[in-house]
Amino acid sequence: MTAKNLLFKNSRPLKHFIFSLSCVVFAVMLTSCEQNPTAPNEPPKPPGYQEDIYWPSLADSPWPMYRADPQNTGRSKSLGPILGNIVLRTDTLWPASGVAVNEVSTIYFVVHSWFEPESGGLLAMNLNGTIKWHYPFLVTEQEPSCSPLVNSDGTIFISSNDPILGQNKFIAINPDGTLKWELNFEGPDENVQTGINIGIDGTLYVLLLTDVLHEYKLTAIDKSGMIKWQLILDGVRGVPGDGMSMSTDGKTLYIPGKIDGKSIYAVDVESQQVKWSFGNKRLYFDGTPLIDSQGNIYIIAEGDSSEGRLYSLSDDGSIRWSFVLDDNFHNAESINPFVMDKLGNLYVGGVTLTSIDFFGEFRWQIDMAEFGAISSPIVIDVNGNIIFTVGSFNETYLLKVNSEGEIILSIPFADLNYNGVNISPAVFYNQYIYPYTPAPTHNPSFIILK
Repeated sequence: MTAKNLLFKNSRPLKHFIFSLSCVVFAVMLTSCEQNPTAPNEPPKPPGYQEDIYWPSLADSPWPMYRADPQNTGRSKSLGPILGNIVLRTDTLWPASGVAVNEVSTIYFVVHSWFEPESGGLLAMNLNGTIKWHYPFLVTEQEPSCSPLVNSDGTIFISSNDPILGQNKFIAINPDGTLKWELNFEGPDENVQTGINIGIDGTLYVLLLTDVLHEYKLTAIDKSGMIKWQLILDGVRGVPGDGMSMSTDGKTLYIPGKIDGKSIYAVDVESQQVKWSFGNKRLYFDGTPLIDSQGNIYIIAEGDSSEGRLYSLSDDGSIRWSFVLDDNFHNAESINPFVMDKLGNLYVGGVTLTSIDFFGEFRWQIDMAEFGAISSPIVIDVNGNIIFTVGSFNETYLLKVNSEGEIILSIPFADLNYNGVNISPAVFYNQYIYPYTPAPTHNPSFIILK
């Protein structure tokens, strides 16, 4: 054997070693990148940092559904109002739902039929207040209706409960306002939640109440309007103003429990079974759980001593931590939907605005006595500014508070009733939409600020 052949023969183990070592180094580098997805020159992200959850079935909009996303964070991907100038106000519409916005800033919301039956239904409105189209259906209840949801192809989903004709429908409407399809629920079944939800694959989830047996059916509907499955749930509740939240992997729905039962139920949508339940006290209104990007669940419920308590649960239903809220939170009616910012800080509102960090530690609190109690669901913009209304006697104010607890914007709405709304406002493209729906004896308002 020549020296050249001997060298080539002996080099084979070395080549295999170098190749194996390269694979190991590449794997380590890949794992490191996955654990710390920041760029080389960026500082590491804090433990509670909230990554945006990609949800391909939803419209590419900062506010495509009730409370912005399937996790019920109330957090927009865009800035809120800067100066608080009213750019549109109409006192001729009676909003009956939360707001959804598509990718080209068309606004969708339901209006009441109180005085003109034919005027009720779903409206599509431009930013300047002109109506693009109106899809009619009867809306007679004073409670909020199901809020619209816009999917990735622009279809708008809404429910219609007609007590006069006994027709309960789930409706899909094309972007031009024409009917795509409608699903008639059999018997007395009606959708009773403000917030419907959508899976990553586009499956719609609705909670139906059957009056005959007073039981609830979790109903999964595919994009073509066919019922995929239904699950009877004895312990859950469905009331206007709340909804259900979805895990970040799209496999679990979190649904509020009844007043005299469990606080929350986790339902596996793949096996269609209850995975676990938690608590033995009611959730405060709004009862929709909030889910962070790590999969943790947040609810406000009564503690063992009847105090208001904010719970953080792991995805298996175990308690991560709990935070006792002060005496001002004993009244369920003073609680409005809470939010989480990009750093994992929570903001809870009643007669105070309280901030709790990702680990359940107190950050700060603002007494709202100067303005009154917080009178609307709380929303938050991409910069972490918290936006809500407060009311006292005959005055309502819009407040914007930064993440450090400083009030940076205060706008009076002197002619609005201070009792407020349980319909969620929306934040998109430097705008704030406030759909105010009082009792029929008061004037309604649909307000956009910039």
